[in-house]
Amino acid sequence: MIDAQTIGIVHDDCLLELFGRHGGLEHSFVGEGHGVQILRGSDATFLHVAQSPRNAWDSSKNARTKLAKLRDAELIDVLELDGEYTFSIAETGALLGRCDRSLGQGDGEVDLIVTGDGQTIRKCNLGHYDVFNHFLRVDGAPRLFFVQGTPPKSHERKYLCSVDEDGKVQRLWPLLEDKGDQASHAMECSFVYVRDRLGAGLIVSGKHYDSVPRTYCGFIYRKNLDGIEVWRHPTRSSATSIKATRDGSIVVVAFLDGSLAVFHADTGSLVQWAEFKPGGLATVIISLDIDETHILLGTLDGRIGVAPLTELLG
Repeated sequence: MIDAQTIGIVHDDCLLELFGRHGGLEHSFVGEGHGVQILRGSDATFLHVAQSPRNAWDSSKNARTKLAKLRDAELIDVLELDGEYTFSIAETGALLGRCDRSLGQGDGEVDLIVTGDGQTIRKCNLGHYDVFNHFLRVDGAPRLFFVQGTPPKSHERKYLCSVDEDGKVQRLWPLLEDKGDQASHAMECSFVYVRDRLGAGLIVSGKHYDSVPRTYCGFIYRKNLDGIEVWRHPTRSSATSIKATRDGSIVVVAFLDGSLAVFHADTGSLVQWAEFKPGGLATVIISLDIDETHILLGTLDGRIGVAPLTELLG
């Protein structure tokens, strides 16, 4: 949700498309590569463009990443990078870019903190990153968050960490308690930042690793930033996206099994958890956004839907 009137969409055949709230296409941006992330800050909206070959096996050799700023229906280039990245954005507008080390980018200072609408770029090394183990996108929080293994070059014993705009890192707490078994290894994690009467914290969903899986064993929990756990539930599949309402009271979670769950953020009590079948056709929600009045859904089969929050919570 770019603003009160505009929805932004990225897919494999464009950089960015802008639609009105009633579904009319207003702008379509095309060029080299395709859009993969829309990052909305307090004062600016950024677009992350992947310029990687369609053949994933060649991406380690030729992957390129571009960051652009959306201003008055125009895309303005901010920076271009070698390698593949995942970005997140703080409420201040600062961006954190994690470089995928599994694509041969090495262990140097290839991570980025971008501030001042792209005017200041700080390079750093926040440890190994691959999307299976370390993916974390938390937007709109006072700090930039990331996942780091123990030691930082590892993908095991992962910790939630934060980094300031000056590059100072703070380790917060382990994603799962280390009991010395496979199930202590967290995989396929999704996150959202919440701030309410209980203070600030993160809601985390993921799965317990099992090298010979017979049944899925997943989790969703809330912890405050000091590491105190508030609530926890088992899950039947991994979450694709988690979003909280602007007041932090309600959390909406989409899962890979095609279900959509709604929780009270403070108590973890369930509002609803049901299969999502718009128009009677089952699908998987892969992206969510929420504003004060509506929820926006993007599905695996290419459908985009907008619904009043009252309808979802009713």
